[in-house]
Amino acid sequence: MMIASRILVAFDGSLLSELSLRKATQLASTDSLIEVHVIHIGTYRIYMKEFQLAGEMSPTLRLPVIEHGEGIIRKAEELLRGMPNPHQIFLVKGDPGRAIINHAKQYNCDLIVIGNRGMGRWKSYLLGSVSQYVIRHALVPVFIMKMKQ
Repeated sequence: MMIASRILVAFDGSLLSELSLRKATQLASTDSLIEVHVIHIGTYRIYMKEFQLAGEMSPTLRLPVIEHGEGIIRKAEELLRGMPNPHQIFLVKGDPGRAIINHAKQYNCDLIVIGNRGMGRWKSYLLGSVSQYVIRHALVPVFIMKMKQ
């Protein structure tokens, strides 16, 4: 029995997301039919003021955000190089938690792998946690990767 048929991995280019992607490929290696989806969400908090003022990102900010996202996608492609399982990489925009949940539903992903930075109770409460949102709203199992202390 397969652990999943389609695994979704949230990837932001961080070490923790690299570990998450490695874990997903390890899980997928148990069956050549398991597909891996990698999703990068192109929303950056440093640009939030611009979004709020203009409603849409100005052309002067849009290009650096796109280039940054493409760099992260290239990093994911490098990590997936040589993987025999079918895989796809998606660059989307929007709220990270919602984008992950929506992608899992739209593409019938039956396992989500995501990192958790362990921000602590107060910081997580103030800033919100993508992994907490995904855990609360996912209709499928969520595999949480944490950094070793």
